[in-house]
Amino acid sequence: SANNGEIIWQYQTGNRIVGTAAVAKGVVVFGSADHSIYGLNASTGQILWKVDANEPVLGSAAIDKHTAYIGASDHTFRAIDIRNGQLLWTYNDVQGYMESRPFIYKDQVYFGAWDENMYALNKKDGTLNWKWAEGRSGMLYSPAAVWPVATNGKLFFSAPDRFLNAVDITSGKTVWRTSQSVVRETVGLSEDKKRVYSKTMQDSVVCYSTTSPTAERLWSTHVGYGYDHAPSMPVEKKGVVFGSTKNGLIFSLDGKTGQLLWIHKYGNSIINTVFPLNQQECIFSSGEGVIGRIKYKK
Repeated sequence: SANNGEIIWQYQTGNRIVGTAAVAKGVVVFGSADHSIYGLNASTGQILWKVDANEPVLGSAAIDKHTAYIGASDHTFRAIDIRNGQLLWTYNDVQGYMESRPFIYKDQVYFGAWDENMYALNKKDGTLNWKWAEGRSGMLYSPAAVWPVATNGKLFFSAPDRFLNAVDITSGKTVWRTSQSVVRETVGLSEDKKRVYSKTMQDSVVCYSTTSPTAERLWSTHVGYGYDHAPSMPVEKKGVVFGSTKNGLIFSLDGKTGQLLWIHKYGNSIINTVFPLNQQECIFSSGEGVIGRIKYKK
């Protein structure tokens, strides 16, 4: 329960669950390290369907209308009908494993993998439109942990090479790349689609324009969280940007100005990407096994 934390139902898979679930049309979709993708009734937790993979499914799910998109460690990206679990199509030519959440924009679905590449597939049939690899070579520099976002004809993402990237959604060509702010594996989109946010590796959150043809930084705010490389994404709700770090911190900023509104420490482990409920509250989960709701009071 989002109101009081009471457990309504539980469902246990055969191994750990790493990726974030997606919910739509009363169905919860997620993958498990037990080599399966599940669809559960969101109200009761009853299993509706299961799709088997050949390796652990560590990727987070994304849903567009009645279709769920999710990547796995068997080098396969899948599209599944959430109503019945029917496998609509697969893309089998990914060279690395997948862990990020895909982003659906117009007629394409985008995701990164631990093979140096960012992929753009046709969301209806899974055909490859383009794949992008630029910058330092090597698996460890892959744009694989970030949840990419897109708007104004550009896909935005960061990677362990410490660059923020803007790529043309049609051609896959780089529009701009910047290491000005030394960001790593985080990106978030403002609700009005005019700004992208990212965490730097040392203390700060930065904001760039999505409409500029070049890398235009709009603001940079010293939050004071120290060294951080956790792939937890900034998320905006009604003009307020929520973020979290590897050392138990949750914070929020004004999306337009970058003003730090508050910062709170909960524990000492990673806080995953939070889910804002409104301008003052969010749901969070931590590496210590805690799920909670936090509210800022002036």
